[in-house]
Amino acid sequence: MQFSRTWLAALVAAACGTAASEAAATDIRTDSGSFEQRFEAWGTSLAWMGNELGASTSGSRRDQIMDLLFDQNNGLGLNFVRYNIGAGQNPAGPAITRPGGDIAGWVPSAPANASDPSTWVWDWNADATQRLILNEAIERGVTQVEAFANSAPWWMTESLSSTGAPKVNNVAQNNLSTDNYDVFGEYLLDVSEHFESNLGIQFNTLSPMNEPGTSFWNGGSNQEGMNISTGSAQSALIREIGQQLVDRGSAVGLVGPEETTSGRTATSFAQWGSATRSYLDRVNTHSYSYSWSSSDADSAAALAGLVASRPSSTQTIYATEFGTGGNSTPLSGGITLANQISNDLRHLGAAGWTYWQAVEDNNGSNWGMLIAPFNGTNTWFNMRKQYYAMQHFSAHIRPGSQILDQSNDETVAAYDPRSSTTVLVVTNDEDAVDSNAYTMLDRSAAYTRVIRTDASGNYRSYGPAAVRGNQISMTATEQSITTILIYDQPNLIQNANFSLGSAGNGANSIDGWQAQGQAAFDSSRDNSGDSSGSGRLLTNSVRNFGKIYQAGIGGADTDLTGVGYQLSLDVQFQNAGAANYDAKTYLSVEFYGADDQSLAHGSVSDYKTLIVPALGIDQSGGVDSDYRSYYSGTFVAPAGTRYVRPVIGYENVATGSTDWTYIDNAYLGVTHPAAQGREWILTGGGSLSNKVNWSYNAQVENNSKLYFGNAIQQASTVAVDGAEAIARLTFFSDNAYRLQGAGQLTIGDANPAAANLIDVRLGSHRVSVNTQLAGDLNVQVLPGASVAFDAALSLNGNQLTKLGAGTLSLATGFVMDGGAIRSYAASDAALYLGADAVLDGDFELLLAPGQVAQLGDLFRLASYAALSDTFDGIVLPSLPTELAWEIEYGVDALIAEVVNAGLPGDFNNDGSVDAADYTVWRDNFGAAGPLLNDGGLGVPIGSAHYELWRGNFGETLGALNASSAPVPEPGAIALLLLTLLAQVHSRRR
Repeated sequence: MQFSRTWLAALVAAACGTAASEAAATDIRTDSGSFEQRFEAWGTSLAWMGNELGASTSGSRRDQIMDLLFDQNNGLGLNFVRYNIGAGQNPAGPAITRPGGDIAGWVPSAPANASDPSTWVWDWNADATQRLILNEAIERGVTQVEAFANSAPWWMTESLSSTGAPKVNNVAQNNLSTDNYDVFGEYLLDVSEHFESNLGIQFNTLSPMNEPGTSFWNGGSNQEGMNISTGSAQSALIREIGQQLVDRGSAVGLVGPEETTSGRTATSFAQWGSATRSYLDRVNTHSYSYSWSSSDADSAAALAGLVASRPSSTQTIYATEFGTGGNSTPLSGGITLANQISNDLRHLGAAGWTYWQAVEDNNGSNWGMLIAPFNGTNTWFNMRKQYYAMQHFSAHIRPGSQILDQSNDETVAAYDPRSSTTVLVVTNDEDAVDSNAYTMLDRSAAYTRVIRTDASGNYRSYGPAAVRGNQISMTATEQSITTILIYDQPNLIQNANFSLGSAGNGANSIDGWQAQGQAAFDSSRDNSGDSSGSGRLLTNSVRNFGKIYQAGIGGADTDLTGVGYQLSLDVQFQNAGAANYDAKTYLSVEFYGADDQSLAHGSVSDYKTLIVPALGIDQSGGVDSDYRSYYSGTFVAPAGTRYVRPVIGYENVATGSTDWTYIDNAYLGVTHPAAQGREWILTGGGSLSNKVNWSYNAQVENNSKLYFGNAIQQASTVAVDGAEAIARLTFFSDNAYRLQGAGQLTIGDANPAAANLIDVRLGSHRVSVNTQLAGDLNVQVLPGASVAFDAALSLNGNQLTKLGAGTLSLATGFVMDGGAIRSYAASDAALYLGADAVLDGDFELLLAPGQVAQLGDLFRLASYAALSDTFDGIVLPSLPTELAWEIEYGVDALIAEVVNAGLPGDFNNDGSVDAADYTVWRDNFGAAGPLLNDGGLGVPIGSAHYELWRGNFGETLGALNASSAPVPEPGAIALLLLTLLAQVHSRRR
């Protein structure tokens, strides 16, 4: 669906009394030729903020702040945090009095011998407050943790203070003797190993220096800091800690040098030789600007060029610290932040971007995206323009997105392959209205959203953009940040703008939508720009509840298993902050089986995202009446799904909001879940066992889950040369992965917390290494995707369930070893068996919820070019007595068909149960292929089939009276059974 809307530009121009100037259209391409860096992380440092929030006595306020920062759907969506390994401070002083700045050390007291770690007395209960916030951030979706140190422990330093050393002749002094480089490394790595082994938290990277080449750390800064001079001193520390990481076989990557500006980072990095650079997994820089720097764009580009030009060097850069202190107004702070992010993404090529302290003390400065009193009570907080500026980027340029090359310097463009969404973030730092146009060269604009922050509003949704053909136009108010979302996927929602048509105000049914309970459709409100109407939820009355929903989207024969969906819409809460809003308002997706009535999961509440007003607990108490965009989680359709149903509702109103809640501009699109495991980050192939090829997940338990995503830029081979045990394997890439080598994969766990899974979401991939199962396994392959096992795969007696409409090929070396294959009934199960498959186990056919097999249904259970074996048994769903299953091993496929039931025991299907059927049973005794009219007994063929024949002997289709023909005596039958069993045993494996 395309929208042609000029209302937004006209409205803005009229409001400003200024005509927007025309601009030449900027071309936007999303193919690999336009890719710059692959973006990986949005983050914040914990440190002082973590220390203070963790000590807060107001758990509810802390939860609200944590949700605003780390909620992956409707907060900032931060997925990266920097955890400060504290140095502690000398009890003799000077004390660190900055609120939150006194970070506890893990060896707080000076040991008898600083150079002998065996004499250190560890406090493994230290830093409980910052650790609490770290855990809560991980619970909300943080996937990367970087440990960083501002200083060595105070007792290792030359000045015996973690705040630095006094200058000598106005020259900053190194505060860590080279003799202590090794013990400093021991300290950092021992803390890292403690987190991994005892707390279940994996540090992905470690930064041992923080702004080491500046002159700030002179002992009077009231915060931790340590000078290590540019050149040989820094280089020696990197080599020492890098070698310790190698010697320990640690998965932690080393990063640095963390200088204050990109220019200073370039100066430090340029003096490191190849031996030093070989230990570095990533270049980290801070993004502040001082008088000695050239322009931000030039110095950023210079650092990027320097890193790219150095052999034996990482090519990845993160901007790991920036803050907006010093800006005189909140809006200028937001614009400054947006400009810096734009600069670092466009010119530095930053693959990660981190704000210094997302929450700052209420000290009158303009630091912090949120302001809260650092006094232990934390009874309120305010949201700053910086928060919304960050949200324009972080909520939409998600990890895994590709930053795109384009010519508009006001714009950052990115493409998210998980949702097929192009994101444009436009910063207008001028005092005049600006007009921009963008031409999509290789993507459609099936649906769009416009979101803006300026002097008059925060992250306000303006509905769809103005679209004509493949061109999107927008007008930006002065001093503003605008995000345009361009969805390439069609909107699955019917009547997305809630047009009432001929229905009257307050109707409970309009085209595509139904309302139940205290919910209806409203003709007086609209956020689409076309006066079409909206939905309304009566959230202002106690005990009200209601919902607005659509009928199921899909088809009885459309297998949606594994497909991910996200529901989004514009919501006008009209309320004075989250504290005053107590209705549980939610966005939900429900999944149904083949009849669109039977749930494919346990409860309608299984896939539900609660949403609350985005306004902070502002002391002004103002009513928030802006429309804002809200998003559900990414919900993956469970096994057997055939229909998906979007639902917006509310319940449990206790006191009521200020006014009704209005909704508009709904979008339901296909998307894919974010990586939740150890993620491959090379642009090409490499060794599976090489730790530098991976980004490690914050939770240790998740690092047995391997995620092969869109980092590679061409078909790539991952070498498996040893024994590797993994719990889960995910492929999500248009480019093909091939796992190959002389090693062995063991997949799954005999007692998993969640189902063992191979999840093939996009592309065609191969597992060309010997593989065995350690537990039951689901292999989920989405439509259009495929995976082939072409070395050897042994079920090892376990159960393999094939899910989804994509293709699973067991091409070579497949052995069941007494296991089972299960698959859902479909016209084509997209399961391929190789000619050498050893089918020494059962096949079970499953029906989707609400699916009823009917006469004439024909299901292709498996395909093959040739087959040398048959299944031991085929387990089929029950049928009514008048129907029966007919199984056929055809020329190229195993077929199950629903046919009219014949006479039970009429094995030759000639209309009568007679001696000829006994001969059929005798000749097939012990065989794996089923007999006709076997009453559902299936295989193997045995004595139960004889008893079925014997009990119906003499029956005919024309007359069902008993026959007088003789039935073989039991003694003769027993003798025959023994003879046949001996023959079968001798020829079976």
